Amino acid sequence: MSQLMNGKRRGYVYFLVSDALCLVKIGGTNLWYRKGNKVWANVNKRISQVCRVCPVPLRLATVLTGVAFGNESQHHSYFRHYRYQANKEWFWYLDDLKDYIDTIAAYQSQMDNYITASERYTQMLKADPDAERDGRIQIPEMPTNPPWLDFGKPPPLLKNTPASWSLIRPAD
Repeated sequence: MSQLMNGKRRGYVYFLVSDALCLVKIGGTNLWYRKGNKVWANVNKRISQVCRVCPVPLRLATVLTGVAFGNESQHHSYFRHYRYQANKEWFWYLDDLKDYIDTIAAYQSQMDNYITASERYTQMLKADPDAERDGRIQIPEMPTNPPWLDFGKPPPLLKNTPASWSLIRPAD
């Protein structure tokens, strides 16, 4: 994580959800692989490592670039009232934390659609340079209002007791 923390390379924050237990793992990775002269984050390798050792099925809710939306420790601190166990990476997947993750996933889906539409627009414009002026194609509209967290604000409190609380609550 040192490369992520000291800014040499961007890291990623991932959210792995256990729907069965109503928990989410907020983790970070700076695993990298080289392809030619470029270095890429290997998020899938880290997620696969976590899923192999987890006794319940996990699904990837979303992945964030650490620089753009805040790093792993900022998310841990901000959502500390949702923490399942002290000093661990598992949190209750409820209330504000669930809304935040779901909002990011929806926003990223909108961005993916925008990128696809932009690529299609560019190809169509190359094939027919007058198409935009004639109104046959339109410039894709970029999504607005990304779900930024203000890490300076007080963190949200856990509002609901999860249904699975009595089954998996850690010993005090």
